[in-house]
Amino acid sequence: MKNILICLLGLFLLNNAFAYETIEDCSPPDVPLGKCVEELVEKNKIQLSLCNTLPTQTMVVCASRLADKADKDLNRAYKEIMKLKDKKAQTALRKTQRLWIKFKEAECNAINVLGSDSEYYSESCRATITMRRINDLMIMLPNDDLYNELDNRYGEVSLHRSI
Repeated sequence: MKNILICLLGLFLLNNAFAYETIEDCSPPDVPLGKCVEELVEKNKIQLSLCNTLPTQTMVVCASRLADKADKDLNRAYKEIMKLKDKKAQTALRKTQRLWIKFKEAECNAINVLGSDSEYYSESCRATITMRRINDLMIMLPNDDLYNELDNRYGEVSLHRSI
């Protein structure tokens, strides 16, 4: 009995210790594809362009996880910028952000008319538009560490930072 428990524990640890580093790691039949993709997104090892190389349901998971991660990063950037702005600037940024949210929702909802893969396209839209907004806000970031982290994740900003 003790040997069986040790074997089961070893299999459990081995299964959970496997690290997914590239999309190719997700292809063996014994690898749970959704879990693999989620881990790659969390480690910033997958880009949106790779999501569409996956099976349909996993494409949706991939794009959705990337959109969720971008949304969290956008909120971090927004909160950091709001800390240092005066009331007038905060009001203007809040108004702009609320208008941007309405734009994002309208734009991505319109994509739902595309057909069978529309959920993927809707999630992909949400990820892409959010990533673009991060780039828009990055020029106002006062925090070099956060700026560098987001710049590495979402690309270079063509404008100079204002602070």
